[in-house]
Amino acid sequence: RSGFEVVAEAVGLADRVRRAGLVVTGEGRLDRQSAYGKTTVGVAGLARAAGKPVVALVGSVEGDYAKEATRLFDAVFTLTPDPASPDEVISRAADLLAAAAEAAGRWLRASEGSSG
Repeated sequence: RSGFEVVAEAVGLADRVRRAGLVVTGEGRLDRQSAYGKTTVGVAGLARAAGKPVVALVGSVEGDYAKEATRLFDAVFTLTPDPASPDEVISRAADLLAAAAEAAGRWLRASEGSSG
């Protein structure tokens, strides 16, 4: 079994996802390796199985993986929409994460308004 499966079972993640209204997950970079055991994809799978919306807050998305990401997640918000050096991103991490979370909140409000 994968490490994700072991940890998800240990913390009762599937039950927590079933009780959630929205699932938020994240990682540094969404890329082709994400499909091979990274936590974000495992969380997205649990959310999909439970019929829950799932968003990802990520540092960046590998260009050719963006289309796959839209299949896995209802929305993906990147912390670094513009090219930036790793040092700049690290020094601004809290502000960048806050901005991505605010964008996710606006998305959620808009999607709730359009669903009923």
